Amino acid sequence: MNTIYRIVWSKVLNTWVVASELAKGKQKTASGRSLSIAQHSASRLTRYFKLHFLATAILSAFTAIPAYAISPSECAASSSCVSVSSFTELKNALTTGDKTTILFLNDIKLTGNIDVKLTENTKQNIVIDGGGYKLDTGTYSFNFNNLNNANWANESTFTVSNLSGLVSSTSIGNYIFKTDTNASTKINIILDDIGSVTDSMIAVLGNMGSGVTQNTGSELTFGNITTPIDLTFGTNHQLAQANKINFTGKLTINATTGSYPAVFWSNASPAESIIRFTADADVSIKTPNLTNGAGSSNKHYQYLMDDGAAFSLTSDQNIFGSDNNGLVLGSYDPVNGFGKGVSLRITRFNGTNFTTGDGVSNSGGISTGYNNGPTGNKDVVFNLAGGSLINISGTTSNGILATKTGAGNLSNIYLASGGELITGTGISAAHAGSGNIVLENKTGGKITAVTGIKAVHSGTGSASLENHGDITSTANGISVSSANQQTVNINNTGGTINATSGNAVESLLKAQINMLGGVINTSGSATAFKLNDGAHQLTDITVNLNGTGNMFAKTAAAQAALTGVTLNVLNGTGLSDISGLTFKAGQNGNNTINVNGSGTGIALTNTGLSGLNSDALDINVNGAGKGIVTTGGGVDLSNSKLTVNVTSTEGTALSIADGSSNITTIGQNIQLNAAGATALSFTGTAGRTLINNGTIGGDVTFAGNAAQTITNNGTLSGSLTTGNGNDILTLGAGSKSTGAINLGNGNNQVNIDNGADIHSVTTGSGDDIFTLNNLTQGSSYLGDIDSGSGNNTLNFNHSSDTLKNETTLRGFSNINLSDSDITLAADSNISGGTVLLDKNSQLQFGNTFNGILNASLGHLAAGDGNAVVGNNAAVTLSKANTFTGNWLIAQGGTLNAGNSNQLDGSSLTVDGTLNLSGISELNNTLTGSGKLAVDGGGNNFRFGALTGNAYTGHVQLKNALFSLSGQNTQSLAHASLINSSGTTLTIGNGEQAVGNLDLNGGKTQFTGDGKIAAGTLNVSSNGIIQVDPLLNTAGNLLDADTGTNSQLISSNNTLTAEELARLSLQDLSGNALQNNVTSAVIQNGETVADGVYNYALSGAERG
Repeated sequence: MNTIYRIVWSKVLNTWVVASELAKGKQKTASGRSLSIAQHSASRLTRYFKLHFLATAILSAFTAIPAYAISPSECAASSSCVSVSSFTELKNALTTGDKTTILFLNDIKLTGNIDVKLTENTKQNIVIDGGGYKLDTGTYSFNFNNLNNANWANESTFTVSNLSGLVSSTSIGNYIFKTDTNASTKINIILDDIGSVTDSMIAVLGNMGSGVTQNTGSELTFGNITTPIDLTFGTNHQLAQANKINFTGKLTINATTGSYPAVFWSNASPAESIIRFTADADVSIKTPNLTNGAGSSNKHYQYLMDDGAAFSLTSDQNIFGSDNNGLVLGSYDPVNGFGKGVSLRITRFNGTNFTTGDGVSNSGGISTGYNNGPTGNKDVVFNLAGGSLINISGTTSNGILATKTGAGNLSNIYLASGGELITGTGISAAHAGSGNIVLENKTGGKITAVTGIKAVHSGTGSASLENHGDITSTANGISVSSANQQTVNINNTGGTINATSGNAVESLLKAQINMLGGVINTSGSATAFKLNDGAHQLTDITVNLNGTGNMFAKTAAAQAALTGVTLNVLNGTGLSDISGLTFKAGQNGNNTINVNGSGTGIALTNTGLSGLNSDALDINVNGAGKGIVTTGGGVDLSNSKLTVNVTSTEGTALSIADGSSNITTIGQNIQLNAAGATALSFTGTAGRTLINNGTIGGDVTFAGNAAQTITNNGTLSGSLTTGNGNDILTLGAGSKSTGAINLGNGNNQVNIDNGADIHSVTTGSGDDIFTLNNLTQGSSYLGDIDSGSGNNTLNFNHSSDTLKNETTLRGFSNINLSDSDITLAADSNISGGTVLLDKNSQLQFGNTFNGILNASLGHLAAGDGNAVVGNNAAVTLSKANTFTGNWLIAQGGTLNAGNSNQLDGSSLTVDGTLNLSGISELNNTLTGSGKLAVDGGGNNFRFGALTGNAYTGHVQLKNALFSLSGQNTQSLAHASLINSSGTTLTIGNGEQAVGNLDLNGGKTQFTGDGKIAAGTLNVSSNGIIQVDPLLNTAGNLLDADTGTNSQLISSNNTLTAEELARLSLQDLSGNALQNNVTSAVIQNGETVADGVYNYALSGAERG
């Protein structure tokens, strides 16, 4: 065996010692107020593997046999070392010699017994260094009798080490080491770094046999034994008859059945029988029984295991569950917690698992050894490390169990496991006194059990649990119970609880849970938390409900504060009772419910949901499930704070069924975010009332055809769809709807208040009434309003606003403006119907309006208001109007009319342009200073008596036949007449006075004695002047030769030659009148002569 030793100075032995480097890297017992084996035993195992000799070498390494811890030359140079090469030399060294270190120079075989002498030569500690050779004791032994010196404070040690083999007779009754029963003989026989050991009785400490006297002051220590020991049982043939056994290294024992089948046999009392494992111990034993058989009470050894020790026991004897007199396994420090722990693996002799009993218990056997049994006043420390395995199939069995009885018991229970426990209850503790319970499933720990961890405290002490590993349970993952109202802290950070039925976490009696972190997975019918009366706290926990069970099963008086909890629901229901629950935001954010399948986040009655007390709860629907489902009617979420997010098109945020009360209020802190999915679904056939003050970001659907009453003061960003009832929709001042609102075929009422923002509202075939109240400029947005078919009405009440270009008002028979001023921005704003303006209202056409007014303007008996065409607006009338109010055409504005019934009864104030096409008469009060452009289409045009003469603007005639006489002349008294192309202007008899005259390409006919008087005469385009030359032949025939002048138009200005050149003079038949024109002279109806005339137009005399 390759071994490395370190030479160190021992203050205990006051000399140099050799320590095996096999201990290097091993974790020792935790410092501080450590509750470990050292507090329960005075054994000094820290010296058991030391070799007592003087040495000058600090470090030696040996890799081949012979391998010396100290070389022969070094031994020769040391005053405390002697080399031996024969039985005689060895015997002399152990009997009469004074050396404490004995070095083999070759294999040695005993030829007789050796009675080791210590006190005679004051040799308290002897080391045999085999030098890598073999020791064969045959049928002989090393005997220790009356050894100790009264001056020695501690027991003596006899160490046999560094042997390639320890050989002895395998015959029954033979042994290698033997002590007497004298109380003064206190020897620790140590075997360390030995290659192999034969099937022999190693030691008999005291008398040999069953029920005889034991040497209770001596011990047997096993260090590193390289080759497994194969042991065959028989009468007086165990591995050792000793009451104190120590393990400090690696050892494997394989025993077969036989008589007295025990590896270790103690004839001492249980209180004096101790088996201890130090931190470096790595022991594996397979045997029918480890200690005395079931018929002997001395089977109850005490077991002490330091942190780092490992023990694998394959035996039918339940050593740690029942056949012991007390256990201390590993350490616990109140400041630093559990130490490294011990590795413990337990199976039956045939390799199967136990079916009854407990794995580790302070209640089995006698349990008085360390006074840490149920009635003892010492702490229980059971700390299993990773690699441990306890598998007991009985449902009532416990992997690790500790109980404390008695109200005055102030000792504590500390239980932990980092290994695997497969049993009825993994870790279980019960206390009736004032001591504390501390339980932990450590990182890497795995518990598969009916109940994972269980703590029952009926006293006044505290209980705290930690799970950093995995628990799989069928009844309870963690169960806590307290007779007194106390908080039980459960730290589940990094841990997972898998509950397949029952509960993941259970509180009984008055236990109040304060649980932090980790993951809980439920399947089947398992519930996550079963809570009894009291105030519970759950923080930063992830719960995955993968079955049909709920998050909670609790009493009516149970309360729970959830902070940063994540609940993942597959196909079941997350919460079915929220009474007593509060949801608070934590460092890791809000509480969250994720619905990942077809399940439901919260399923409650309407009154149950109304009690939701949430500062921070988010629900995410990622599958085809529902965030919240209620029964019993409407819900009141006025004071709740809740967010539901739906990411799947098949999901629903909130579903509400019919009930006795069907009023639902969505509070301002509610957010239903379900873009492309259903945010709110009303099932059933009853009429409902919905008041939304929050944010509904998805579709809202109402089943059935009952009348629905809907008030929105918040946000609707999806569609809202009702049936065919007579619905009432109110969009309040804070309403914002970015989706389509679809009301059915009933007689619906829609009320829109100032400040509302609307994407679209559509109704069906009923007679609907839309009312817009108190709109102010720019405060509201009206998108697409479509009232469908039916006799529909739109009312603007006390409103002043400009519609946006994209706003459309469709399907209305009547649009009523009451004390309102509404401006249209586009011809698509109104698609039809009749607009009725009361006398205090006006309909304006804004500067972006350029198109056709598809509605008619109606008449109210009490008086009509104003229709205003604004600057840059261009309005074309398309319907007959009964409007008797005022048309106000602002400068820069244009109004186009193609039928006289479009303007009948109204007054016209034209400061912009009024275009009349195909209208024969304008019989409207006309004022203003703009432009009236008439295209007569080749027909007559005239002004009616109502026109008046107040108009001061321009009147342009095109393609019209217009007689400048009578009413026509009166209407143009202050206006500027423009005679444009295609127009024939016929001048009546007498003087016809107009404001101004512009000859702009038309024809001006003078018949009779008519003439025109104008303020200003302008010729802006080539035109025609027609006169009747016969008018100039009356009188003395002799005077006809002298020439005449006739003034046709008088004005304040004189035409220029250039302007005159633009005019052509014709007779009434259209013949040109110019020089040398022959014309008959007719007097009294007869031609009296033929005359030759010269005709010309002159601008002289201002005309």
